Amino acid sequence: MRVLVTGAYGLIGSAVLARLHRDGHELVVGLCWLPVVIIQVRLRDLARAAAARQSANLPDEYWRLYAIWFALDWPAFIGVILIFGLMICKPTLW
Repeated sequence: MRVLVTGAYGLIGSAVLARLHRDGHELVVGLCWLPVVIIQVRLRDLARAAAARQSANLPDEYWRLYAIWFALDWPAFIGVILIFGLMICKPTLW
């Protein structure tokens, strides 16, 4: 089984990774937040540049980066929500 764990360097993420590795699962660790933030900053800069030029159209690079941002943001967002839920509920996992 392949598992994507976001935020794998924290306390919960590292514990989950250790357990999954011990159980023999194939692990895929995704650190999605850093690329998302970098892309958001670039999107902001492109939008500001278009506004400064008083252009109604955003450049093609904006839409290409937006598609990448959208694809990376969902796993990152869901991972944060799951981690938040684990912190609030504090379930006994094993």
